[in-house]
Parts: sequence; structure tokens; C-alpha cells
Amino acid sequence: MRMSDCNSTLAYFIQGYSGNPMSPFDVQFDPASDTLISSFLWGVSLVRPFSWLSQPDLLAQVQVALVHYKLLDRGDLHIDGTIAQVRDSILIQSRVCQALHEGTDQDITYSHLVLIDLQHHRLDPLWQKNQSHFFEDVRLWHLESRSEIGEEVNDPSHPGFVTDGEQPWDVVDRVRDMYMDATTIYVWRAKTGLHYIDFGIAAKIASNIASAAPPEDQE
Repeated sequence: MRMSDCNSTLAYFIQGYSGNPMSPFDVQFDPASDTLISSFLWGVSLVRPFSWLSQPDLLAQVQVALVHYKLLDRGDLHIDGTIAQVRDSILIQSRVCQALHEGTDQDITYSHLVLIDLQHHRLDPLWQKNQSHFFEDVRLWHLESRSEIGEEVNDPSHPGFVTDGEQPWDVVDRVRDMYMDATTIYVWRAKTGLHYIDFGIAAKIASNIASAAPPEDQE
């Protein structure tokens, strides 16, 4: 995808976001997968191979992937979805974990955890990289979706807190911090404290489904 195509695509998808959705709130580089990860309110952009940006003869072959989050409307599956806004993002060992919040001012709202693996085939010695599709080994899992209670936040440590004017609206048990190792995501929440998710189970289930698929017909 060319950069001009990205701009026109983003202009369509990011309608409805407040603030400046074109400005990333976090930019990180993963040397193992040679990927530049930019986190936005609406999702992430992936640039790969990032090292080629400094090589004029390879610059035109650099590819950009956009991961935009939009959730199906809970009342009607046939209408436009609701906006999912990224609140936090971490990168560890070629994996990106993001905490999302459905942008609503209702008493009951929802939060989500999403995992993006930039090197899904890292343990497969037989896998060969496709030189025409640099994102072939990227996988995404929707790990968690939970209902939350929303309220006005009167907490000076909250990033949206202001001393004058209206206080920010957020979930009561909002994500305060996240950490991740090779198999587990640790989430520290405002009221219930530490939670953890073994994302290796999700990867194992996906691998089992793939291995159980019937083989292609052979002549």
C-alpha cells in the first residue's frame, strides 16, 4: 500500500474520533521483525521492512499495514459498528498488546484486550518468508472482552483529568498498566488489581485448528 493510499483510507476509517487521530501516541521499533509500530487511537500502523527506508533503491518496496479496530454494534449486526479507542499499548518480544475501550458515555460499557504477533512463525523451522507479502506472519487475537461500569473520573493521576471544567468519563476498573512476557499478559486494573492471561493457549488452539484441516487433494 502506498502512503497516498494510506492517507485516503485513514480519512474514511477514522471518522468519529475526537482529538487528533492522525497523530500517534506511541512509536516503537521491533528489530527482530524489522517493523516500525505506530499506535493511534484507532489502532496501529505497521511499516516493514523498516530498515529499507534508508535505502533509496528499496524504498519503493516498503509496505504499510493498517490495523483499525471497529466493533459490531451489539443491537444490530447489519449496521455500522462502534468505535473502539486504544488506551494503552506495549511491545515485547515482537508482540503488541493493546487495551481498548468502546467510546461510550453509557453506564455500562466494554473494554478489550488485543494481541498482535509480528512473528507468528518464529518457532516453525520450515516456514519461509514471502518476499512479496511482508505481513504474512502477522496474527491478531481478540483475547478479552468484558463489561465495565463507567463513571466520571475525579482522579488527578488520570491522563484526561482537568482541574477546571468537565471531568473525563472512564470505566471504573480501567487498565492502569500492562506487562507481557513470552506467554502471559499481566494487567493492573484500578479496582481489582492484577489480572493475567495466558495467550499461549490462544495460539495453541489456532494451531490445532489449522493442523486438523483436511489435506489438499493430491494427484
